Amino acid sequence: MTRLKNIWNKKRMTYAALSNYKMIFLYDAIGAFLSAVFLLFTLLLFNEYFGLPRKILIFFIITASCLSSYATACFLFLKNQWRPYIRFIGIANLLYCITTIGSLIYYSSQVKPIELIYFLLEVSLILVLSYWELSLASRSKI
Repeated sequence: MTRLKNIWNKKRMTYAALSNYKMIFLYDAIGAFLSAVFLLFTLLLFNEYFGLPRKILIFFIITASCLSSYATACFLFLKNQWRPYIRFIGIANLLYCITTIGSLIYYSSQVKPIELIYFLLEVSLILVLSYWELSLASRSKI
């Protein structure tokens, strides 16, 4: 019984953390920042291992940097009326995922396996975050 209670409490704590809109913005900001830094690092040092064109990687870096800046500003400055902002970042994340998948498909003959694995993992994480953001934005009372 105690074990079930511990599992239930962990789920409640996770749900509470995900229901806090400020924390969602923080998770998004950190994730987008790490994505931009990792892509910049690989672009500068390991470009020969990536099959996507340089201009596509630069577009992803700039987009991730903009999303990180937006989410950071929302985390720091929003006090209320946060729903449209969290909805915007959720939709922007979905568009980033669609663009990433589209680029992988369009350049499929050039994409290396390690690159495919990285972007598929990134897209799957962003999709989960977008789901949380959009579901949080659509709830009537939080």
